[in-house]
Order: sequence, then structure tokens, then C-alpha cells
Amino acid sequence: MTGATHINRWRYGKYYHQSQENGPDEAHIEGPLSVRSGSPITLSCSAESSPPPEYRWKHNGNVLEEKTNTYNVSNVRTEDQGLYTCVVRNPVTLHNVTATVHVTVTAEPIIDRTRLSLGLILGLAFATIFGVVGLVIGSVCAYKKCATKKVNESSKTKEEDSTDYANMKAQYVKMP
Repeated sequence: MTGATHINRWRYGKYYHQSQENGPDEAHIEGPLSVRSGSPITLSCSAESSPPPEYRWKHNGNVLEEKTNTYNVSNVRTEDQGLYTCVVRNPVTLHNVTATVHVTVTAEPIIDRTRLSLGLILGLAFATIFGVVGLVIGSVCAYKKCATKKVNESSKTKEEDSTDYANMKAQYVKMP
């Protein structure tokens, strides 16, 4: 049973206000379970208790300095990976509950798939467009170069052929 129970009792001709402390029954930790090295992390612990509970944090079994319901690391390192335990304690009933999560620290960035897919799609689209345009321009230039070369070669061949024909004709005429 979580929360305080308030009871008014009639005793000896007077009302007495009596409260009953209880809790915490269950603790919860919220926060990212996987973070990139160098980024910040905040873990939040919650539990219902009357009176309000005290909080303690542990990392891999070692008690940390933090005594609030949140634990912050501004620049996560690989050493920060591991089990984080939040110990919630009712200061009156001395009842404790814990919650534990495992935080993984990655060396490579955590990929935001929505940005990646949009960036990837735009990058591929531009690369494809520039590739096709470059291929068309290169093909046209190569075709024009080859066509010009063939025209020049064929005109030289015709000139050479007509010169050869004239020489042959001249030699044929000179024969007795």
C-alpha cells in the first residue's frame, strides 16, 4: 500500500490526527539504455512513498555521491557502462526498494534512422543525376571527336585515292 493513511480518532474527549507512513512499493528508472561515448545521459528514478523517499545511486555495485532522484553524466565514457541501481528508502519506515538498468556505451554514433534515410536518399539522388549528366556529356563529346576523326580520315583517303588513281592513269598512258 503506497501513500499515507490519515486517521482521525476520538480518544479521551479529543480528536487525534494519526498518519500512517508507507511505501515505497516499487521503483522505476527512466532514461536511455544505450548512449554514444561523449554524449550526456540522465537517469531518473521514481517511487511513491509517504513521506517522500530518499534516493541513492550505485554503479556496478559502487555507491555514488548522488542523493537525488536523477543521476547525470555530462560526458559519458566507456567506464560509465554497466548496471545502475537506484535505491529508494522511506526515512520513517526504513523500507527499501531498488530498480536496476544496464546502460551500454557505444564508441560509434547512434544512428538516427530518419535523418540517415533522408540524407542517404538525397545523396544518392544527386549522385545519380550528376552521374547520368556526366555520362551523357562524355558520350556526346566522345562521339563528336570520333565522328570528326573519321571525316578527316575519310577525306584524306579520298584525296590519296584520287592521287593514286591519277598516278596510275599517267603511268598507263605512258606505256607503249
